[in-house]
Amino acid sequence: MRLTILGGGGFRVPLVHRALLSDRGEGRITELVLHDLDPGRLAAIGHVLAQQEQGVLDPPLITTTTDLDEALTGADFVFSAIRVAACKAA
Repeated sequence: MRLTILGGGGFRVPLVHRALLSDRGEGRITELVLHDLDPGRLAAIGHVLAQQEQGVLDPPLITTTTDLDEALTGADFVFSAIRVAACKAA
């Protein structure tokens, strides 16, 4: 199963990932796709997730992307974790 998280560079993603790591049931998530507009945030979260999964047998494959179409293609489930930023008045 492929899970896509929109807003995948957010600080809550490691909590979701930790839950996925403990799931050994049939039909579990085997691929996690993180989408965010900020490649730096994706890289930082990707690093955290790589450390979280150390020593875990058969963790979900993690893909990061800034391309929305790529993130959604083939997704079985989509979580929206998008936080709308406040705009400053000019």
